[in-house]
Amino acid sequence: MSDIQTMKDMVVGLRHKKKGLRADEAIFLKLTGINEEIEKASQEKTGIEEEITEAKKARDSAKAKKAAAVSETTAEIAGQMNQVLPFGSAIFSYDEDDEGKRSMKIGWEKEEKTTPYNGLSGGEKQIFDAALANILEANIIVVEAAELDEGNLHKTLKELAKLDKQCIVNTCHPITGDIPETFKVIEV
Repeated sequence: MSDIQTMKDMVVGLRHKKKGLRADEAIFLKLTGINEEIEKASQEKTGIEEEITEAKKARDSAKAKKAAAVSETTAEIAGQMNQVLPFGSAIFSYDEDDEGKRSMKIGWEKEEKTTPYNGLSGGEKQIFDAALANILEANIIVVEAAELDEGNLHKTLKELAKLDKQCIVNTCHPITGDIPETFKVIEV
């Protein structure tokens, strides 16, 4: 083989190698662009994650403020009702879980036992409703006291007498014992 043929073979080999290198260069450039896009997407993802974190913090802060405001209000309602209830204490509680499900509990705690509003007896509801009517700023409170026993009737009259409101208490039972002087007994 001659030197010319060897040179020609080397030139062909170099051209072939040049083609392969150009193809590798194109792939490399393409990968570089893809890597840049991946980096850009990764930065955007980080930014979005930070925005989501901040939005969650703002949401949680708003929920906490709402819960505090509602808690303060329900505590005030219960406190004002307790001034009228002859015994025990009103229960008002509000709750909202992470999924936005809300619940409100209303009841009466007496003798270390809480009874939900719907579980109160007829007489207990009359007393509880009178206390609730007071905080709702009713000018006239009407109590149907037929279901109250004499002891609870007297306790209720004593607490209602403290209010600066007109109170009408109806019962079908004879009233005996001390009746607050602010009440006038009318028998029909």
